[in-house]
Amino acid sequence: MHDPNPADSAEPDGAAQPGPSRRSFLVGTGLVAGAAVLAGPGRLASAAATPNTAADGSAPVLYADQVRSVRPGEVLSLAGSGLTSGVLIELWLIPDDTSAPASLAAVPATPPSGSVSLTATDPEGDNVVITVPATTTDGAYAVYVSGDSGSTWSVPLVLNAAQPWYLDQPTSAPGDVVTVIGPSVAHSAPTAKTPQVYLRSPSGTLIPAPVSVTSDYELAFTLPSTLAVGSYTVLVSNGLGGHYGYDASLTLTVAAAAASPTTSYDIVADFGADPSGAHDSTTSIQNALDAAAAASSGARVLFPAGSYAISSKLTLGAGSGVIEIVGATTGTTTVLMSDSSVFSPTVTPETSVDFFGCNAGDDHGMLYLAPSTHPVRLTGIGFGSNGKRPVILEIDGRTGTMVTNCRFVGDSYPENIWLYAGVCSILVQNTRGLRVANCSFTCNKGIYLSNVVDTRVEDNTFAIYFPRLPTDPATKNGQVDNDGIQVWGARRLTIRRNQFTRGSSTYHYARAVQTGAVKLWATTWGPTDACGVQDVLTAHNTVDSAGEPGKNNGEAMVGDGIKVPTGGGALTAVDSATSNTVTPSGATFTLHTLTDPVGSYVFVVAGTGAGQIRRVVDNTATTLTVEYDWEVVPDTTSVVVVQNVHARQLFVHNTITACSKYVGNYGPSVLSVVAGNTVDSTGAPGTVSTMTGAGFFSIYGVDSNGAYNSQPSFYNVVADNQLTGADAFLSYQNYAKGAVPAAPLVRGNVVARNTASGVTQTVALADSTLGGSPAATWGRYNAIVKNELGSGVTYQAAVDGRFDHTVYQGATSELASGGTNPVVVPG
Repeated sequence: MHDPNPADSAEPDGAAQPGPSRRSFLVGTGLVAGAAVLAGPGRLASAAATPNTAADGSAPVLYADQVRSVRPGEVLSLAGSGLTSGVLIELWLIPDDTSAPASLAAVPATPPSGSVSLTATDPEGDNVVITVPATTTDGAYAVYVSGDSGSTWSVPLVLNAAQPWYLDQPTSAPGDVVTVIGPSVAHSAPTAKTPQVYLRSPSGTLIPAPVSVTSDYELAFTLPSTLAVGSYTVLVSNGLGGHYGYDASLTLTVAAAAASPTTSYDIVADFGADPSGAHDSTTSIQNALDAAAAASSGARVLFPAGSYAISSKLTLGAGSGVIEIVGATTGTTTVLMSDSSVFSPTVTPETSVDFFGCNAGDDHGMLYLAPSTHPVRLTGIGFGSNGKRPVILEIDGRTGTMVTNCRFVGDSYPENIWLYAGVCSILVQNTRGLRVANCSFTCNKGIYLSNVVDTRVEDNTFAIYFPRLPTDPATKNGQVDNDGIQVWGARRLTIRRNQFTRGSSTYHYARAVQTGAVKLWATTWGPTDACGVQDVLTAHNTVDSAGEPGKNNGEAMVGDGIKVPTGGGALTAVDSATSNTVTPSGATFTLHTLTDPVGSYVFVVAGTGAGQIRRVVDNTATTLTVEYDWEVVPDTTSVVVVQNVHARQLFVHNTITACSKYVGNYGPSVLSVVAGNTVDSTGAPGTVSTMTGAGFFSIYGVDSNGAYNSQPSFYNVVADNQLTGADAFLSYQNYAKGAVPAAPLVRGNVVARNTASGVTQTVALADSTLGGSPAATWGRYNAIVKNELGSGVTYQAAVDGRFDHTVYQGATSELASGGTNPVVVPG
């Protein structure tokens, strides 16, 4: 559980900022959406152009944005409208077809021959439960609903087809390996299928690309070495559903690889730097960097083996081509702040500060890369702050930077300097196309990313600790709050195969990965990319010993709070709406600011159209324009909330040991997944809480201005995790001073096939508020599906009474409690 009254977040403008503003989760928390995909399958061929619409709610509708994966024999809770008693439901097994998709066929508008009728269980108007027959072949399915005895049918909802969210390298060169990331891009269980990727040229030519499966969420494909430059549509199939199962929502730009520069400068031979470290080399190295920036076609700056002392910040200007900064190796080439240099003079002693931005004029860093569209390749150098700087490397608005095979040591600073999270090794802002790979960090805070797109952090090692004790005045709020990777606003972020460990036997660290605080700005990246934190893969990482004894930290990986947009946060009635707009009652929004609603999500939490979510792409002072048409247009009975959120985040296949808390999102979250992780809390440094393991929290609170702040959690998945001393959970927390939300905030989530040991139950749907929350309906239509009991576990699930219409599939003897109006389906 987190501090319910954090400070407001500030824009990363290069200034030091006071205290823990990144944890402003009651003043904000976020979601995201994406141009390419919240248009995935289900919006595939049949629904891409025409949503599942009955705009006035008069006919049955299945919403495209919800959980769309299910196995034979499993239940699935389906969100929509018009799903009342007597509704007919048909399920069609879409035939597989491995031939090249010369064209993408539309899913038939009515149930084809061979469809099977399903029982509509617990039809509630805005939700219905189905069970896929156990005898049905594993595959992609189309679901149809009818409210008039089959005379007309809804647009079908496609289940189990590939749902690509993003490409890890949306601009690539011939011969590159690109990974498509999203749910079900490959299909391994219960029956393994062969996925396929084709590139479609502007002329319509289909080019097959060889594929390699990393997981069901990662499908790598190799670009042919002879591929022409240009723009290609990426067609992705997980092997299910034949030509109906392809997704064509992503675009790949193929460009020639940037050539290495032919001009070289040696900082020793050409500029007189001292490799012994006995003399200051600041001027020599700066002259070499200036020469490289002035070269007409870029340049290579060579750092021969040696130790180079500097006394002030180095700056690389914009340049006119690729610039390479190359050391011999990290073990033989080092750049250190000199013993005689002073700590950054503009940092006020004995004042708690953190750094959320950079600029050319600050004295915080060791090396500054100025804004530019020309790439930088930094490799083979070790950097050490030597207790003299709060930041080592600053990357400011630079496109295409690569930092590889470097070492960063930023683990100390003067006793009278109160850095809230310690020294930051790499600080990045307003940047596209960054890759940090095969680097090592001995650090207080490893990498801070703010307002970034198309970023990869891969194959690094982080030894992390905050070099102060809880009783030290430099420790804000009496506990550590540092991260291996900290993210403020991001789109298309890939964090994989990193190792996070505690770097000290005396001191601790808070967490490996934390995202949140502020959104990705529309003013920088445009409305298409604007979001909170969206399209994120955090996978195949190892995390050990996050947290400290008796403190409120220790999340292995967490999507934390995001600043609420001005005019958002509250549950609000609707004054009016059109096919693609909504006007919340009494709300006033800002325009073209960090806190405008562009990139936020609108949640319809009650009334007409309940269960829909839409990303905002434009606004006036009173009206929001959403990304695509409503399937059911809200009206004056509807209740909405506007939030920045964590959207489409994948926490998958991580190995987490001895961490005090959980992996998942805390606050507003949609369409995110925590799956395939191994979590063992044994030996955690802190006290393991009741909500430890894998899951999602929804929050209802009061912000610093006294306004109510609702943070929903819709359509997330917790599946296939192995948990020891921990459970899978959906939870809510109430900091609203006795008030309760007017509508459920935890909706349509799925907890399936997890196994736990050493706890009372595998799955908990429960209140985690200190002291408990007032009675209210906090959750509705969530599903608990076929979870397993490991050693010492008594129950598959326990559901508190504030959860309504929870679907439980399993042995009734393994259900401790089912909440209100449970739907129990034998497992």
